[in-house]
Amino acid sequence: MKIKKILLDSLYPRCCPVCHNIVSGKEKIICDRCLQTLHPIVQPRCFQCGKSIRGEEQEYCGDCMKSHHVYDQGIGIYVYDDTMRRSIENFKFHGRREYGDFYIRAMAEYGRPYMNRWKPEGIVPIPMTLHKQKLRGFNQSEYLADGIGKIYGIPVFHNAVLRTKEGKAQKELTAKERRRNLKQAFCIGKNFRPCKTLLLVDDVYTTGSTIDAVAEILKENGAERIYFLTLCQGKGF
Repeated sequence: MKIKKILLDSLYPRCCPVCHNIVSGKEKIICDRCLQTLHPIVQPRCFQCGKSIRGEEQEYCGDCMKSHHVYDQGIGIYVYDDTMRRSIENFKFHGRREYGDFYIRAMAEYGRPYMNRWKPEGIVPIPMTLHKQKLRGFNQSEYLADGIGKIYGIPVFHNAVLRTKEGKAQKELTAKERRRNLKQAFCIGKNFRPCKTLLLVDDVYTTGSTIDAVAEILKENGAERIYFLTLCQGKGF
């Protein structure tokens, strides 16, 4: 296995998930320069969705003050800016699956205080339709969930929730349209395991409509508390 890895590394050298240049060093998964410039979201955060907010006196972001969420709480690690958008696009669409190793490490490390507080009994990756997964070759949420589950020793329930239809691209819709678009888009799967506390894992959180739709299905089937952990999320206000 070690020889095989050396050969693969020589043929396909690891690239930095931020600047996309080749990373030097056997165990490095991000270059030193980008590691110094990439900063996770810190407090003050929205108490519910974890987005960065302006002041300590403000408990919730503007989105969460206007919307009722089905999930209980969650966080993203980095702001979904142009840098992270390009990184995730390369991860999902351009064969840079090794970027996920850095994502998993960042999510596990910076999400640890929340994971210790939430104590999820199982992890559910956000599903995609079988057609879309075949076109892409993998489900990025499953990739992240598997890595996080391995680090924390928490079981990952693949196909616990199924996506039955795709609908329009969420980024093209308003928040109200997103909720309507996702209605009845998910159903419970055969691999669902009744747990009181579950963690949803995805790559990006924007309005929370997808997280809410999956959380609703899980709560209808016996889950009591639903949390989420994502790599990136939009800015609060």
